[in-house]
Amino acid sequence: MPRYAALTGDKSIPFSKKLIRSEKTALLGSWIFDSIGDKLQAKGVPYMKEEFVEISLVHDFSAHYPKEINFEFPV
Repeated sequence: MPRYAALTGDKSIPFSKKLIRSEKTALLGSWIFDSIGDKLQAKGVPYMKEEFVEISLVHDFSAHYPKEINFEFPV
C-alpha cells in the first residue's frame, strides 16, 4: 500500500484498504472452495486452476505503468 500511495499522492489508499479488506473477507470462506476444489481436481476437473497463481509467479513491483493503462483515481 505505501508504494502505490507514494506513486498516487495518497489517492490510492482508500482503494488499497478496500482491496485488502475484501481479500481478508474472502479468506474466511476459502476453505470451502479448497475442499470442493480438491474433490473436483482429483477427478480431473480443472476447478479454479487459473484464478489463483503462486506469488512467486507475480511480476516484481514496478513504479512505471504501461502506457496503455490509465490509472487515474476519482476525486
